Amino acid sequence: DHFRKVQVFRPHNIYGPDMGWKHVMPQFILRAAEALEGASGAAPFPIQGDGHETRAFCYVDDVVDGIVTMYAKGGNREIYHIGNDEEVSIRALVERLGPIMGGTLTIEPSAAAEGGTPRRCPDISKMRALGYDPKVDLTEGLIRTAAWYMAHRGAVAANELM
Repeated sequence: DHFRKVQVFRPHNIYGPDMGWKHVMPQFILRAAEALEGASGAAPFPIQGDGHETRAFCYVDDVVDGIVTMYAKGGNREIYHIGNDEEVSIRALVERLGPIMGGTLTIEPSAAAEGGTPRRCPDISKMRALGYDPKVDLTEGLIRTAAWYMAHRGAVAANELM
């Protein structure tokens, strides 16, 4: 009996500073910055799909809090979904991001990604029952994340963006 407690957690759409370059948030932030540079008025912002697809993003600090909560209060041999159930459409995400990046982004829809799903939102009720409650809302998380990626923008080669 080597383990006092065995638990499994499934993280859902984690974002935040220094969380890699090839995920939705850093991609959107860097693409928005590029689109808005030198733009007079609204800048075009191509997306996959029509923007009505929804996702739920969880700020990294909240994920860490969830893991600590799970370990402290969760049961042995249990599986927990750790994320945020604040669901947002891709369209609304882009609309929130524009002002944070200093402008307005005009969504240009295209074909949906093959194998994509119209909705991704975790059921975190099991975590909520343990007292877990994500604290960082999407706007605040975007502000923090955008600041970090813009400060470190030179660290990623242009060919890594897509």
